[in-house]
Amino acid sequence: MKAASVAQSDTLHRPTAFNPTFVSALQVSVAVAFLACMATIYWLSIPLEFNLKYEGRKFFDSDGEFITRQYLQAKTFTHNNHILYHFLTAKACYALGCGGNAHTIAAVHKSFSVAFGALGVATVLFASWWWLGRFLPALATALFLGGSASYWFFSATIDTYVPHVAIALTAVWLSLLALRSDNYWIYIALGLAIGLAFLFRTDGALCGVLAVVAIARQGTRWTKLLLCAVSGAAVGIIGYTSIAIFHYHVAPGDLVPWALGHLDRPEVGSGVWGSVSNLSASSLWLVFLNTFLYSVFIPGIEATRSPDFVRHYGQLAGGLLVPGLWGCTAAWAVISQFGASLRDREGIWLVGLAGIWFVPRVVFYTWWDPFDPFLFPILSLPSLLLLILAFLGRYSCAGQRPRANLSVGLVSMLALLVWLHNGFYLIVPLREFSLQ
Repeated sequence: MKAASVAQSDTLHRPTAFNPTFVSALQVSVAVAFLACMATIYWLSIPLEFNLKYEGRKFFDSDGEFITRQYLQAKTFTHNNHILYHFLTAKACYALGCGGNAHTIAAVHKSFSVAFGALGVATVLFASWWWLGRFLPALATALFLGGSASYWFFSATIDTYVPHVAIALTAVWLSLLALRSDNYWIYIALGLAIGLAFLFRTDGALCGVLAVVAIARQGTRWTKLLLCAVSGAAVGIIGYTSIAIFHYHVAPGDLVPWALGHLDRPEVGSGVWGSVSNLSASSLWLVFLNTFLYSVFIPGIEATRSPDFVRHYGQLAGGLLVPGLWGCTAAWAVISQFGASLRDREGIWLVGLAGIWFVPRVVFYTWWDPFDPFLFPILSLPSLLLLILAFLGRYSCAGQRPRANLSVGLVSMLALLVWLHNGFYLIVPLREFSLQ
């Protein structure tokens, strides 16, 4: 096999390179309708009042009430770790004249979560559709993301996570493009997406691991890495500096201390956050559980801080069957690649990308804050989607139609189950709480 090609598989429907004609008017209409449907679901599922009740912070230590209260107190700066989000929402609140109206302030902020949540799902739909060349498995993959517990919760409430994740998913999409094309513009765009993800949340710098796709093909590897790094640094550094100076009026000489202001937070000063002592086996296990299981199929809204997943899932209808099915699917996505031929190197790359996305985040967020572990696993959902794409793409070669249909059926069943499970065990109890 020539080194110039990552995958030369015989395919049934999969396009072999990005082709603008793949996007037809019908496909755009379907994507727009799908986006609108997802936005409606996210807006209606958890009432706006959830973000106005202080007691709601007991659920995953969510920041919806805190952000709303800060704006009511005319404090449009909350944390310098996600300044683009607060810059955009502050401009939106000012333009709409929110003033001291709590419901209007909350509605503006929630609209960001809803819009970016729908955008992220639509991105996965289009990217999966292009990657696999078939609509049904792409739809199942997008629905699986959209109904996952952490994604659904943060798309329907106020916080900074989903806007960041939507951009991170765009970066993942661009890395998939890079696996099939040598176009330098893809690496520039990938860097831009990584830089933008950083502006929404500074831990978005972890998205930089996607640049590893530059080594998928021989030749010009360093040029591609350089293009990605320069464009990402330009957006991240220039964007951060500009917002800090021109919006928050930070003096240029004070920029570095201001950017490191999170170190002055009491949780950091007391050694609770960002402590090496947090990297214990028990904390790593709990964060792993939240990342791999709880963020997908929630075991109960007050059970995400517990490592006893057998007991919690055992109390739910279906017991361990639903999360077990998901675990087996993800495990098979990895194991099946061990026997893949060179023609199936794309799948190996997907599993590799999933791993280098997944592992650093589990370690980083365990170090940072393992005490509210449900907060951060949403940032690892792209790695789980890569495993699904590896699983679905494993049997897309000619002559594998029966196995391909079986894998699509399994992922479609998971997509249905994730909506039913989280609708009952996440959305229903939070609706009841919000309307009390």
